[in-house]
Amino acid sequence: MAEQLAEVLWGPEPSGTRGPRPVLTRATVIEAAIAIADSEGLSATSLRAIAGRLGVSVAGLYRYVAGKTELIALMVEHARREVVVASRASTGREGLEGRAMADWDLYHRHAWLLDVPMGRVPAGPSTVAHFDAGLAAALDAGLTPPRAVSLVTSIDHLVTGAARDSLDKRAFARDSGMDPLQWWKLQGEVVIERRMAEGEFPALAQVITAEGFDRPVSPNQRGDIFREAFRESLRSLLDGGVQQEIR
Repeated sequence: MAEQLAEVLWGPEPSGTRGPRPVLTRATVIEAAIAIADSEGLSATSLRAIAGRLGVSVAGLYRYVAGKTELIALMVEHARREVVVASRASTGREGLEGRAMADWDLYHRHAWLLDVPMGRVPAGPSTVAHFDAGLAAALDAGLTPPRAVSLVTSIDHLVTGAARDSLDKRAFARDSGMDPLQWWKLQGEVVIERRMAEGEFPALAQVITAEGFDRPVSPNQRGDIFREAFRESLRSLLDGGVQQEIR
């Protein structure tokens, strides 16, 4: 199955030279699938739903995709094309930061990407090109090949974790009417502050006293404080963990 998927991802789109003239293209089918996933989630993205959206029969879609597994792999590849591959002309630091911010934005346009079991989906050309650009930026920054792999992988883990956390918090705020800080303060008033007063959680008490959870927000950041918080975490990774190697 993996080999077949790889052939689909890396091979040309079927030309459709035999049989009746194609009504659609594979790209049209994949774009419809992505539109459904964006609005309703990955679980809602079925061949039946796509057929209904495009006004064709389910059987007619098998001309373009063999099934759900292949469909998801093609969706990932198509979505990944939206990410602008970092240029080797950029400095190592700029290339790494730009690549990570592009991924952050991609996950917020297509949250369903975080639900894809990536270990079961072969990497397509866009995914490999994006990883290659990250390695190029890290190597340009002077890192050794093993350190380049480690750093790019660490950044990818940071992006996916932070994006998932951001999306969860946005959903919570939408459903509850409270932002995460309001929720935290509510919990603190009920239990946590009393336990801290008794001497538990000293580091947490120190951070709360220093208003470590209250981030100053400028007017132009008010619409996306989660993105700015992620950028701070990313810069901490680039500045701290590899300070002696990145230039």
